[in-house]
Formats: sequence, C-alpha cells, structure tokens
Amino acid sequence: MVRKKTWCCLVVTALTAGVRDFIKSGIYDQVIIDSPEATNYKHWQNTYASDAPTLYIAAHFYNITNLEDVRNGALPIVKEVGPYVYWNKKDLIDIEWLEGGNKVKYNTMTRYVFLPELSVGPDTDVIVNTNPAYPGALSQAGGEGLLTVAITGPAIKLFFDFMWEVWIPDLVVQTEAGVLAKEQGKLTNGTNTLAFFDNWANQTKLISPEWTYMQVSLDAAAPRDALQSCNATLARRYGHEVHHYLAPGSERALLAWYKRARDGLVVPSLLQQWDVAELNDLAYLQWGTAQVTGGVSVTTLYPGTQFPASSELGVFWGINPAARIPANASKQLLNGPVGLFSALNLAVFIQATVNPINYNDTYVRETWGVGRGQADAFYVYFLYMLAEFSPKVMADAIAKGGGLFTTRTVDEWLMENTDPLLALLSPEQPDASILGNETTPEKARKRHGPDVVFTGKDDINQVQVYTQWFGQTVIEDVYAEPIPVQGVNDLGFFRPFLDLDSELWSWDSNYVRNMHLVPLGYMDHKGVNTIRYTLANETWAINATLYQTIQGFCNLTGFHNGTSLMLSNPHMYLADPKYTSLIEGQVPDPAADITRIDVEPNTGNVVWYDESVQINIYLDPSKTYFQMTTYNPDVRLDVIYPVVYIHMYAGLTEANADQVKDSLYLGFKAEVIIFWVLVGLGGFLLLLSLPSFFVLLLCLKADRRGSYFEFTRTGDGDLAYNPLINDTDE
Repeated sequence: MVRKKTWCCLVVTALTAGVRDFIKSGIYDQVIIDSPEATNYKHWQNTYASDAPTLYIAAHFYNITNLEDVRNGALPIVKEVGPYVYWNKKDLIDIEWLEGGNKVKYNTMTRYVFLPELSVGPDTDVIVNTNPAYPGALSQAGGEGLLTVAITGPAIKLFFDFMWEVWIPDLVVQTEAGVLAKEQGKLTNGTNTLAFFDNWANQTKLISPEWTYMQVSLDAAAPRDALQSCNATLARRYGHEVHHYLAPGSERALLAWYKRARDGLVVPSLLQQWDVAELNDLAYLQWGTAQVTGGVSVTTLYPGTQFPASSELGVFWGINPAARIPANASKQLLNGPVGLFSALNLAVFIQATVNPINYNDTYVRETWGVGRGQADAFYVYFLYMLAEFSPKVMADAIAKGGGLFTTRTVDEWLMENTDPLLALLSPEQPDASILGNETTPEKARKRHGPDVVFTGKDDINQVQVYTQWFGQTVIEDVYAEPIPVQGVNDLGFFRPFLDLDSELWSWDSNYVRNMHLVPLGYMDHKGVNTIRYTLANETWAINATLYQTIQGFCNLTGFHNGTSLMLSNPHMYLADPKYTSLIEGQVPDPAADITRIDVEPNTGNVVWYDESVQINIYLDPSKTYFQMTTYNPDVRLDVIYPVVYIHMYAGLTEANADQVKDSLYLGFKAEVIIFWVLVGLGGFLLLLSLPSFFVLLLCLKADRRGSYFEFTRTGDGDLAYNPLINDTDE
C-alpha cells in the first residue's frame, strides 16, 4: 500500500514538474530573440507587424500668447495645444548576431506617420515658443555679444557659396566662346554644311558618347558654326536665336552631350590657365589674390548682392603682395581641418596668432598654411567683414526664425527643421527638430550609432540589456562622472518571472540614463494580469552627478550643444513650485502626468506603455552666455519655459490579450488541472485499497489476541471468515 501511495506522489510531482518545464520553455521561447527564426522576431524587428500593438506619439505644445510682453520682461502665458498624434514605426536595421546569438547588434530607424483623424488639427498649425537651438548657439559663441563674431567665418563662406554657385558657372560660359572657336578651326570643311556637320559630329562623339545617333539638322538658309549653334541653343538667356532643330526627344541627350563636351574642353582650359586642381579652387584663388578678375571684386559684377564691396581679401588689401594668399593656402586657411569657415575654430586661430608671445610660426604654417604677415592681414580683413557683413547675416538668421523665440509649424517643431542660426554655426548638424523623422536607413545611421544588447540566450535575466547604446558603452564628458550604459532597452522586454518585490532598470533614450522603475501593484488588461511600474522618486531629485540642481527637472544640457534642456513630468508635475508658479497656463493632472508601464510578470513583456516627458528650456542666469544684452536685453532670466510634452503610449489589443490567455495562461491552467486530476486519481486508488487495509488491521488485531481466522465460501459464492480461538495455554 505504501508503494502505491509513493507511486501516486511521484506521478503527481513528475507530471506537474513536466508541465512547469513546458511552461518555462514556452516563456523562454517567447522572450529570447537570438536569430531570425525566433518566435517573436518580427515583433522585435519592427513595431508595426500586422498583429502588433500600435505605438502612438502624441505631442501637446505650449503656445506663448503674450510674446511681445515676454520680450519686454513679462512672464509667459501659455495655452496648451494638442494632441498631434503620430504612429511611431521602429525598424531594427543592420542586424548582426554576436557570440552565437547571446548578443545582437543593430541600429534603429524611427519613423513617424501623422494621424490627422486622432489629432486636434493639421501638422501645419503654427506654434510660438522658445527656440531650443538658440541657447546652444549662445553656448558656442559665448553670449549674444559674441554671436556676430562667431558667425563671421560662416558669413565668409556664404560669399564662397555665391562664387561656387553663380560666378564660376558664369565664368565657364564666358570662357566657352574662345575655346569653342579654337576647336571650331580644327573641324572646318568648306565643301558644304552637311559635310562639315558630319565631320564635327564624328569628332565630338569621341568626347561625349551621349551624342550617338543624335538627329540634328542645320538650317541651310542661316548656317552657323555647329559648336556655337549648340551653345546658343543651350544659352537662351543671352537672347540667341536657335539655328538648328532637334528631333523629338533629343533635347535631353543634347544637354547631356553638351555638358560632357564643354567640361572636356572648357574646364581643363580654365584649370590650366589659372594653375588650380579643380574648378572650385578658382574661388580660393580669387578670394586670396583677386587675380582672376584682375583686382576687381566679384561683387561689382553682380550689383545688388548683399555682400560688401571688398569681400575678397585680395581686393581688400589691393596691390599689397605681402597680404595675398595663394589658392592652396587660402583653401587650408578657410576649409582645412581647422578652417575658419567653422565658428569653433576661430578662437583657436586668434589664440595662436594675435598674441605675439604665443605666436609659433611653424605651428601656424602647418595648421593654416599662412605666414605671420598673411595671418595679420587676415585678422584685419576679418574685422572688416565683422563690421560690414556679419550683422546683416545675424539679422537675417533671426528674421528667419533663428532667434530666442521662433514660430514654426507642428511638423517643423517635431520632424525636420533647419535652424538658420544653427546652420551657420554647426552646418554639419543644422537640424533643430525635437523628434526627427528617420525616413531612410541612411538618416538613421547619420543621426546615431548602433546598439548592442544581450538576447538572454545564456542568461535569461540579461534579456535585452544594453552593453552599447548609440555606439557608446560609457557616457563621458556629459555628467560629473562617467555613466556606464546598462539597463534594459526600450523595445518592451524585461526579464521574466517578476513579482511585487521585483524592481526594474531601463536605459531610457530620452533621459540618457538608467531609469529606476518601482512596482505599484497588480493591474488587469483585458483579462491579462500585470504589475504596474512607475519611475522612482529619485528620478526628479537633486543630483550632483547628473547636474540636476532643481527638484523635478532632469538636466540634459550636456547632450544638446549647450542648450539648457530640462525634462520633467507633463505640466511640471512634482517640480519646484518656485518655477512652476512662473508659468501661467499649465494645469497638472496627477492621475495622468506620470509614467506607467504594465508588465506581464511571467514573461516580462510590456503590455501597457504610457510614458510622458515634457521638454523645457531654462534661461539659466548662472551661465555667463545667458547675459542677453544685445538681441533680448529685457527678457527675464531664471525662468523655465515649457515647450512641448510628448505622450508615448501603446497597449494590448484584444487579439494580443487572447493570444496571451490562449497560450501562456492555458499552460498555467493545465498545470493546475493536471495537479488536481492526479490528486483525484490518488484519492480513488486510496479508496480501492481500503478493504485490504481493513483486513490487514483485523489480522494484526487477532494476532495480538492469540487467535486467527480463516476464509470460507458461502453458498452464494461470497467469501466469509471464521475466527478460530487458540486453546493452547501460554
């Protein structure tokens, strides 16, 4: 009997353990993404698979309604405008599996699709607020008073852009007549026009294969030289008559042929004439020596341009040969590795050249290609351009929206916008949009580096934990001390088997740090049991390491070129009242103004995601570059301006919930059912064994009395027993 009980217990234990292993294996199968064949690979690789929950981004802007008063020292009054809702579509690209699938490397391409049906208005709605790029520009320049100094190098480049785009192409056209006439002489055939044309076409075909089978005929009544006739056709702005006729569809081929033929004849002639390596080098030669125009400024050839009369250094210094700078040296000075087209390099040049004590001739020549006299000549010319041109450039940038306050459409604020001032100071990164729409893989690769995460294959507790974020393993030179990249990524996966004692850490790309998540309690989503998490209170606390000096605000100034960018809860909820009281128009909602993440505890999958982050600009009086005495002298400092809060949310669909209940929960139900079935089976076997147990009990009792019993069969075939008394005396 004991063996039967033991057998039943073993069966119950084994089957229950088997079911648990089956469930555990199923959870691992759902969570671990270690190859393209993994069960949830498509949901991991992109966020918009057919049965995936939609990830929404809703922008709520703060529109300043009293801008002129704010310019004159008043506090801002804002009106909340929104939501403007977008579908957030993420693709993981350039996927590379590492260490046999234990790690994976990828880049993230993030796109946004505007959803007008869910929005309060079109994405062309106009919003007025502080310009996030402007504090960054002040940080680069050192203050408003130095902005015009900082943009002088970029202003000089504007003149070069004009020479490259207008003057040099015109110079090529002006050079064509002589060069083409010279080539014409090589082809002359006096017999008749057609014979000449055949000869010319055959010769030019060698220069430009696009000419093949071109159907062109000359007007015999008004014969023209073939090359010059072609030139006239393509230069209608000079008022030339057309003296040959193109067959239908031939014009495009003629344009392609003409460019090849011209570049093959005219451009080499110009390069040889002025001894430069490429066509654009003519601009450096003209700027440094004014030789190309014979000492006359290019600006005199184009009346009405915005450029000063002596925009070239060679024209500014006239015939002074000591001040001239050859083409190669001009190119190195302005556009070399430490070229002065860049605002960031000006301070380096001034420090190296202006102070005679620090002057190092070898270093200056190697770095900028100029000697002492040429460096001094440039500095004087620079002061001339600073006085005559930079203020115009600065005024134009502010007028186009590059000042402290700006007016932009919703799409420009969020998706793509080239800030006019930022385009001058940081032309390699002129985009001032808040989100940035990565519509191509190339854009994504340009904006950030790749990520590397654990897949959980070797350790389930490391599932989707970063080892590298945007190409970095440690965040350096931003906070008071280096911050290692760690924590789970933002793709909706945590480690499995959680309970209310489980705290989580997630690396957040908005806050650029490892965020602490604490459990609040159990929640139900469409029949799926979850644990609700929220950001720990320490997120908003004053923190010297993170340069957080104001309660309720996360300081991200170091990540945005000096822009004093502060993140907070929407409506500055839980922030220092000293600053929240300065803004009229924010209405906090404690129930909605916090981040909530609901996680299915068995798998660690996020089933409800509700994060909101507000972007604010702080006019920090402790920063010397915020002494805005030039363009915004009356604007009040020590004010944190709310710009926009972004609400990111996604949740289980009915189909997702049914899938969880049908797979995961079915397994747990099966475990419980099997357990009780086996318990019931054990009870049934126990009942069957009761008669034998009763007989055994009687035998033991009779033995103790010194008697025994025997079984006999009755008349109807049933068994009966008869006790037999042992008469033997002890």
